[in-house]
Amino acid sequence: MGRACSAPIDRRRRAFATAAYPFCWLWRADAGRPLAITALPTFIVVYGGMLPTVVVFLVDARPGRYLFRTVGVSNAAGVIPFLSGSLNYGSNAGVIVSPVGSFDTWLTIYGAAGAGWFMVLGVPMLWQIFFEMVLIMKMRRYQTAREALIKEWDLEQPGE
Repeated sequence: MGRACSAPIDRRRRAFATAAYPFCWLWRADAGRPLAITALPTFIVVYGGMLPTVVVFLVDARPGRYLFRTVGVSNAAGVIPFLSGSLNYGSNAGVIVSPVGSFDTWLTIYGAAGAGWFMVLGVPMLWQIFFEMVLIMKMRRYQTAREALIKEWDLEQPGE
């Protein structure tokens, strides 16, 4: 415990320690232990469901960390509905154990995280395709208007 969260000596190891162990403060502040002991099923859903967010936290090094924000919010949107039972009825294990053992729960949680990845990686490509299509349509319209003007004014074709 002490070695993984302690401050390393050189810069590379320090950067790795802060990136590779982003939740060391949970164990130092003893916030994760009581949650794991008293509400284990909730702990499993939160930490197991938010693994894609942890991975993105480790991967995303760009300024602004928009990948982390997008995947984190969409991943949280997938996890929160399955915590409503434990938040309403306390930490009764029977309330949340059934979602933990369901394939649909994990498909929904990781599907929401996948939707966050798609928003960051797929949507810019779709917008690029859309704008290229709009520009091609505008170029065709201008080309037909140009040909109509050349024909109307009886001009020679450029390049002839």
